[in-house]
Amino acid sequence: MRKMGFAWGAVVAVVAYGATAQAAPKAAGATVGTAGAGATAPSGPAPTGMPAPSAATPVAPDASAAPAPDTAPVPPPPPPAEAEAEANAEEEAKEREAARKRVRRRRAQLEAEAEADAEEDEAQRRRRTEVEPPPARAHDWRLVGQHFLVSAERVTNLLGWSTVQTVPIVDNFGGTNGTVEVERAGTDVSFLGSGGVSKNLFTVPRLAIDGMFANGLTLGGSISYMVSSGESQRPTGLNSKVTVDDPTVSMFVFAPRLGVMIPASPFVGVWLRGGISRLSASSEAKLTDPDSNDQITVTSTVTLVDLTLDPQLVFVPVPHVGITLGALLDIGVSGSVEGSDGGPEEDFKASSYGVTGGLVAIF
Repeated sequence: MRKMGFAWGAVVAVVAYGATAQAAPKAAGATVGTAGAGATAPSGPAPTGMPAPSAATPVAPDASAAPAPDTAPVPPPPPPAEAEAEANAEEEAKEREAARKRVRRRRAQLEAEAEADAEEDEAQRRRRTEVEPPPARAHDWRLVGQHFLVSAERVTNLLGWSTVQTVPIVDNFGGTNGTVEVERAGTDVSFLGSGGVSKNLFTVPRLAIDGMFANGLTLGGSISYMVSSGESQRPTGLNSKVTVDDPTVSMFVFAPRLGVMIPASPFVGVWLRGGISRLSASSEAKLTDPDSNDQITVTSTVTLVDLTLDPQLVFVPVPHVGITLGALLDIGVSGSVEGSDGGPEEDFKASSYGVTGGLVAIF
């Protein structure tokens, strides 16, 4: 405790000494200023109770009485090295910002190029993976599709035929006494052609043209035309002959039809088809009138309309070339026989049935 008291006492003494040292100059300055003011004042008696100043005492000028400056002091400019460093720092900052912008632009360009390359790769992949029809090859050929068919029909036949003709009954006086039906029937066998010697008019070969749609539906028909003429010589005596023209026979067939091709395999199909056949045959003969010895022309025309059904099997051993083989049925619907001699028109119907074959080109 005693030591503590000594310490506090020392501190108080030091503080008191410092305060005394600071107050001494201030008192001296105040005394000097007062003396100076008295020296400049006019001489006169001193105030009562105050000692007069001595003239010999020097008076120091009062520094506190100096006038204050008009403006605040200007701070000194920074050293040149610091200004250059700040300018360099700003320039570096601008360069770094420009470099960052260039990097961003380059990155955006690279991303756009990468995206375009990815889209191109995806498009190429899709094109490679798309299912495209392979080029047509021999083993890829199909019978059913969009085709154009040209056929040679009824070139080989095994057909039965029949005709029914209504003939008037003529009495002894030249008049008619009712009618009677005359029926004929037969069989026709031909290979690669018929019609010249056959009594079956439906065995004449035909040229057919059909169009096939993608679903196998066919639309077309067949046509045929034939003309036969000739002449013969007949003896009239021992050393004389006469030339006589044979009857000229012409025939025209037109048969539109509708059908459908049903594929059994790529090279075998069933062609179901049917339509109407119209046949017109005319025979023209020149005869000599025994009374006047003049030649006259006698014409006979046969017209037939039949319902035709001919389903065919189509075999295609090589692409675009086929063989047809199937059934044939011509059902007589109507018909007539008309002569130029002024006789009455007669009803005439003809039918045919059997097996027929031909060739077809498929384009």
